[in-house]
Amino acid sequence: MDMQMPIVNGFDATRRIREEGLNCATTILAMTASVGKGDELKCLEAGCDDFVGKPVKKELLLRKIWRFLQQAKQIDAAERGEPVVSFLAGDPDYQKTIETFVSNLPGRLEEMRAALEEGNLADLALKAHALKGLGGFAGFAVFTEKARALEGTIQGHDLARIRFHLDEMSDLCRRTRIEADGPMS
Repeated sequence: MDMQMPIVNGFDATRRIREEGLNCATTILAMTASVGKGDELKCLEAGCDDFVGKPVKKELLLRKIWRFLQQAKQIDAAERGEPVVSFLAGDPDYQKTIETFVSNLPGRLEEMRAALEEGNLADLALKAHALKGLGGFAGFAVFTEKARALEGTIQGHDLARIRFHLDEMSDLCRRTRIEADGPMS
């Protein structure tokens, strides 16, 4: 998405896409020559999934596209009931991050469930937000998406849907592995 288009700028166009049902989940990569400190944040707040500055560096663009494709592939596989493996598995720069995420995941989910049982939706929202970011960082986009959905449900105070989302994440947790053929955590 070119953020500095005439007539309708990229910020407004992105907001409209996110609000309308048909393409609201479409991945949007912001592209702009404006690369000041707050410009990336403005793009993300408008609903973009990521950001690249102009002139676009081919290797960076290809890496970001690869990441989006891997995220979609992982989410689709998880929805089919397959094991959940970080799309960064095999990258030595992320191995410790992946191992830490997988080993801490069951405890995180227990803490989230405890917050719900205590009626502490504010704490649950904070924990869901943290899981959303950690999942993305460790290459577990499926947890980022589920945590994002949970955040929206928490805002609506729909306890049945909150429990449903937590149950979904618990099922994903049981299928989460450090490596494709490795032991489940």
